This record gives sequence, structure tokens and C-alpha cells, in this order.
Amino acid sequence: MHVWRVVEGRIVEHWACRDDVGLLRQVGAWPPST
Repeated sequence: MHVWRVVEGRIVEHWACRDDVGLLRQVGAWPPST
């Protein structure tokens, strides 16, 4: 997920959050939680 803060049409801040475990679960490389 990416979030940008825009001021007067310009990106002034950017935040990113990755979910690597979620991605690995989707492709079957990580066992489901119990």
C-alpha cells in the first residue's frame, strides 16, 4: 500500500507498507494461520 500527501499538486510525502507474509500466503509459499 502506498499513501501520498499532495500539496498544491505536488507529492510532498510518501508512506509505504508491505505485506510480505500476505503475499507469500497468496502464492502458497507460507502456511495458513490456525
